[in-house]
Amino acid sequence: MTGELRLRREIVKILKPLNAQPVENIVKVGCPDIEYHGGWIEVKRTREWPVRAETIIRLDHDLTPEQRTWINRRTRVGGTVWVLIQIDRTYLLLEGADAAFYVGKVTRKDLESIADGVCIGLAELRRKLLTWVR
Repeated sequence: MTGELRLRREIVKILKPLNAQPVENIVKVGCPDIEYHGGWIEVKRTREWPVRAETIIRLDHDLTPEQRTWINRRTRVGGTVWVLIQIDRTYLLLEGADAAFYVGKVTRKDLESIADGVCIGLAELRRKLLTWVR
């Protein structure tokens, strides 16, 4: 099982009170990984932070052009979309349109500054994620 798949399963468990469910949509390319009462979440990760502070953050699987388009279309009509990124033990929650614009283009400092939520470790994510996405 890939790291993104494990993380997606964990997010669905955390958001069970919001009726979260994983989405596998081969018909609509770009659709996020998780749907819950209130919005959508795309899950991304990479194993570790770059050594140099000025290095642009690259994820194991960057947001695709189709994902960026889906996110932008949904947020333009008032929908809620988040991108949850795990890097090492750090979890960052970004508003979808911000993620669609910045992910793959910024450094660690920039990514942390645009994040709506940052926490260290899965235990802290379990405590905070539900309140962040409400």
